[in-house]
Amino acid sequence: MDAFKINGFHSTKIISSQPKLQSGQIVKGHILKIYPDNKALIQLGDKKMNAQLEASLTIGGRYHFLVTSTDQMVRLKVLGKISKSKGKENLDELINHLGLKATKYSTSLVDELISKRIPFDKHQLVKAIQLVGESKNKTDAIQLTVKMIQGKFPLSTSTYAAFATRFGDTSLNEELKVLYEQVQNKGNHRVLYERLHDLLQRSRGIEDVISRQLFNELKVTDSDMDRFLRFTGIIVGEKGITDGEKSVAPVNSASPYQMEEVLKYIRSDTMESLPTRLTKMVENKMMLIDEAQKALAFWKTLAPSIERLPTQLFEQLRQQINDRISPLLTVEQEQYITTRLQNNTASLGRIFSFIESLTDENMYTIATRLLGRINKDQLFSLSSPKEQFLLHLNQQLSSMGLNDEHNISKGLTNEITVKQLLIQILSNSDLSITEQSQKLLHYINGMQLNSVMDTPDGIAANLLLPGEKIGLKNDLELDFKGKRKDNGEIDPDYCHIIFYLELANLKDTIIDMNIQKRNINLTVFNQSGHLNHLPESLKTVLKNKLKELDYNLTHIQLKNGNIEGFKRGEQSVTQHPYKGVDFRI
Repeated sequence: MDAFKINGFHSTKIISSQPKLQSGQIVKGHILKIYPDNKALIQLGDKKMNAQLEASLTIGGRYHFLVTSTDQMVRLKVLGKISKSKGKENLDELINHLGLKATKYSTSLVDELISKRIPFDKHQLVKAIQLVGESKNKTDAIQLTVKMIQGKFPLSTSTYAAFATRFGDTSLNEELKVLYEQVQNKGNHRVLYERLHDLLQRSRGIEDVISRQLFNELKVTDSDMDRFLRFTGIIVGEKGITDGEKSVAPVNSASPYQMEEVLKYIRSDTMESLPTRLTKMVENKMMLIDEAQKALAFWKTLAPSIERLPTQLFEQLRQQINDRISPLLTVEQEQYITTRLQNNTASLGRIFSFIESLTDENMYTIATRLLGRINKDQLFSLSSPKEQFLLHLNQQLSSMGLNDEHNISKGLTNEITVKQLLIQILSNSDLSITEQSQKLLHYINGMQLNSVMDTPDGIAANLLLPGEKIGLKNDLELDFKGKRKDNGEIDPDYCHIIFYLELANLKDTIIDMNIQKRNINLTVFNQSGHLNHLPESLKTVLKNKLKELDYNLTHIQLKNGNIEGFKRGEQSVTQHPYKGVDFRI
C-alpha cells in the first residue's frame, strides 16, 4: 500500500484531530490543575478543558480516561495511570481494562490512536481490531483503521474495502484500463465500454477513432462492416476504394489495428470529410428510407429475368433515382450510383443492392454512434490543454458516478454512470468481469468518501483523474482548500491547491499553489534532478495567463531534492488542528 496516500488521507476529510468529545470515548489526558469536588483542568492534545473526575488524581499525572458524560461539564472516568517506565504495559492494561485481548496488533493500533490523540470508543476499537485481523497486511490495516476512526467513518467491511482499494498500490487509470479491456468484446456491456473509453483513450487521429469504433461495432453487434464502409461511401467499389486503384481486404475479420491499416489506404480527403457526410446521412435518414423503399417497390414490379429494360422504362427509373434519391446522398454515394447505373441486369442489381442498404436502420445507428465518437474526439483534440483538462474533469464528474447519491436525493436524472453500471454487473452475476467490477466499485466509493468536506470556514476537496487521456503517465491528483464568502460561495481570493503528478521525464512532481488576496505563491517539488531552473519565457507566459484571470504571480520556487524527506516531515500534521492542505508523494 502506498504510504504517501495513507499519510495524505486526512487532507480532505480530517479537518481537525481535536473533535468534540462524545460519551464512551477513550482519551489520553494530562492533569494541569486540581479543583475542589474532584474537578480538574485537563489537557487533551492541544485542547484544555475543565472536567468532572470520578477519582482523586495527581497534578502533572497522565491518565487514560473514559468520557462518561458531556452534558454541562465533561465527566471523565479514570481507566489507568500512564507510567513513563512501563511503555507498552500501559497500553496492554488499557486494552485489558476494556475487556479485550492485548495482542501485537491491538497494542499497535491503540498506540497509534493514543499517540495521534484521536478519541475512540470500545465499539470502534473492537471493529478496528476485527478489520486488522481480517487483513493480510496488518501494518497498512492499522494505519487505515486509525484514519477511519479519526475521520468518523463507519468501521464496516465495505467502507474499509473502499479505502483499502483507493489507497492501494494500483492507480485509478490502471483499474479502469483492466475493466476496459475485459468488456471491449462484450455486446451486453457496450455502454460501460463507451464510458470507460471516454475516460481513458487519447486518440491518435481520425483513423484510430473510426477503426476502434467500427471494431467495437463488429464485435459487439456482429454488424457487416464491409457493407457499412460502402454504405457511407468510405469504400465505394465492390473491392476497391475511392480512387479505384487499390484493393481493400475485408474488415469483418480484422482487429482494431488491422482495420486502421485498411483505413490508411483511403484518401485523406475522404476521411476528413467523413463527419460532414455522416451528418448529412443521419439528417436525411427518414427521407432516404422512404424514397429507397419506393424505388425498391418499383424494382420488384419489373421482370428480374430480362437482360435489359425498355429504354423508356430505364430512363424513368434513372429520373426517379436522380430526382428523389441522389440529392439526399453524399457526393461519394451519388458518384457511385452515377458511374454504375447502366441498363443491364448486373449493373441494376448492384444499384438496387446499394439502395436496399439505405433502408437498413442499423446502418444509420452505426453512423450516428460513429459521428458522435468523431465529434467528441475532435472537440477534445482541438482544445487547448486547459480546455482538455476541464473537458476531462467534467467527463469524470458526469460519468464516473461520484455524485450519484446526491443527484438521487435531489431528484436529478443524468446519463447512467460507471458506478451504476458496475452495480448492475454485480447484481447480474457476470462472472467473467465480476472481480474487477467489484474492485473498481470499491475504488469509486473510496474516491467519494475522500472527495469533499465542508468545514466551518470553507471547503476541502480531493480530486483524482485518470491521467493517460491528458498525456500523463498516471493519475492526476489534486487537493483543494478554500474559504467561503458570507453568501456561501467559494472565495477565489483565498485558496490552497496542490497537484500531484507523475510526469514522463520529471517523474514524481508536486505543484503547491497558495493564493492569498489573489496573489499566488508557487512551489514545485521534484527529485529527478532535471528541474534546476524555470526559463524566464515560461515564467512570463504563466504570469501573463494568470494576470488575464486577475491573479498576480508573486513568487515561484523550485525545490529539487528528496521528496520522501518532505513526506516524512509532514507526517506529524495530524497531531495538530488542520492548517491547510498537506503535500505528499
